[in-house]
Amino acid sequence: MIRSNTLRSCTAMFGFALALWSLIVFNAVGQNGEVGSPNQQLGNAAMIGAPNSGGAAPPSGVVVLQTTYQNGSSGAPSRQPGSAPTSTRGNGSPGGPAAPSGFVVVQTSYLEQLAAAQKASLDAVATTSQSAINTAKANLDSVAATTKLSIEASEGREATLIHFVEILGGLLTVLAGVIGFFGFQKYNQVQEWLGKIEGTKNEIEETNKQVVARANDFAEKLGELEQLFTGMHSLSMKLDSISRSKQRKKEAAAELGEIEPLYRIAEKLGNIRVQSYLAASLSIMCMYAEQWSGACSYAKISIDNNPHKWRDRIYNAACVYAAKFKKMHQDADRVEAINLLMQYFQETQMEDLAVEIENALEDDDLASIRQDLKRMAAQTLDKAFDVACRYALKFAEKKNDIHKETAIELMRLHFKRKEGKITPAEIEAAIEEAKLASIKAEIEALNADHSLI
Repeated sequence: MIRSNTLRSCTAMFGFALALWSLIVFNAVGQNGEVGSPNQQLGNAAMIGAPNSGGAAPPSGVVVLQTTYQNGSSGAPSRQPGSAPTSTRGNGSPGGPAAPSGFVVVQTSYLEQLAAAQKASLDAVATTSQSAINTAKANLDSVAATTKLSIEASEGREATLIHFVEILGGLLTVLAGVIGFFGFQKYNQVQEWLGKIEGTKNEIEETNKQVVARANDFAEKLGELEQLFTGMHSLSMKLDSISRSKQRKKEAAAELGEIEPLYRIAEKLGNIRVQSYLAASLSIMCMYAEQWSGACSYAKISIDNNPHKWRDRIYNAACVYAAKFKKMHQDADRVEAINLLMQYFQETQMEDLAVEIENALEDDDLASIRQDLKRMAAQTLDKAFDVACRYALKFAEKKNDIHKETAIELMRLHFKRKEGKITPAEIEAAIEEAKLASIKAEIEALNADHSLI
């Protein structure tokens, strides 16, 4: 295993460094004078301060030992030819030349003592060094044992760690697989969401475009509505003014250019109610301008597009056809006008019918079919008597002979409706009717000459 080998190498290097350090310490002790050869020390001592050494003379009172070795080196004393070894004590030697001035002769016993002391010192140093070496060796063994235990413990921990890593790796692999599966599912889901978001974005953009278009369209429609309502507000006043004008035809033709655009706006907006109103107004305006094709066409549109069933659309159409009959003298137009009036009266409440017939008889636009209208009131609607009463009252109030003549004519038509089957009692009841008091004399005269029947 890589980690164990590395640790072992580090431990071996540490032991080698410790042994090297011990040897360096031992050698250093020897160099400082504690370990060395006795002969070397003695030689050095003999050479210091010797007269022949070339050094300076020792100070007064210093004892110098000079020993001459063979071949000029330290060792045994040299024996000169003709001389004997000296071993003297004092200032000279018996039988030899006297010692030079300033020299002291050292006895051999002194040298032995000095050598013995030096040897003892060296033995002590050697013992100490051996003890240091033994201690270093013991420390090195202890370190090696500790290192070995550490290596074994490290290997055990490493094996445990490897086993743990293997287990953790397996778990992570399983977890990665699970996460990968769900991640893939999530990825698909996110992709689906992104697709939906993109679709929604496109829808929003399309909606924005539609909103802008609708806003522009609304602004355009708003302007058109303003134009439409403004035009409609003044339309009824224009119709009333033109109906009394002596230049009705000319003014109506000029006004058509203002009303027709309003109808196109209503048609574009799809407002049927407004479209019906404008069509009815256009039919009357075309009638004043004597543009009969447009008048009849718009009259028909006003009836067909009439969601609220306004009855005036039918009445206006009857006026258009009656005016056309007056101008063009086509009997088909007269018949169409009568049929439209009949439809109008049939949709009228019975209590209001006499009033409606009276209003129709006084309308100048229906003047061309007025006689037909009177006959309709007597024969079809059976309202001639009631209408005659209204005219008689109006004559009594306004003294207008036209009202009296209309009342008398309606009473004659009332009695003739039964084709000679009227009784004298009915005639007498009519003469005594209070509402007919203004024309009572005329009725009696007609009855006397049998003109009522």
